[in-house]
Formats: sequence, C-alpha cells, structure tokens
Amino acid sequence: MVADRVANIGSRGARHRMRNGWISLAVGVAVIVALVAMHPPRLYRLILGIPIGLAALNFIEAREKT
Repeated sequence: MVADRVANIGSRGARHRMRNGWISLAVGVAVIVALVAMHPPRLYRLILGIPIGLAALNFIEAREKT
C-alpha cells in the first residue's frame, strides 16, 4: 500500500527551502575550492558531506513540499 503524500508547507516555505539549498550548495562548492587549494589530508574531505547533504535535503524537501 502506498500512502498519499500530503504537502505540509506552502509556496513560501518551498521557496525558503530552495534558497537554503542553493546557499548550502554554494558553501559546498566554496569548501571544495578551498580543499583543492590547500591540499589537506583526505579525511578532511568528509567535511563536504555536511553542506552537500544539506543542499540535497533542502532541494528534495522544496520539491516535495514536505
């Protein structure tokens, strides 16, 4: 059985989450550029998971309006 999806945010909330997604993506790109320039140990690349993951989550939530 598939449950129906119920939107719990309006267009304003979706725009807010979309904006946050773009900001998180920009931060992720900035971190990538900084890591390439500084040549840190590989472990520091795990930091990229935070802004890129937040961007993906915000884009999905904005699209699904949840």
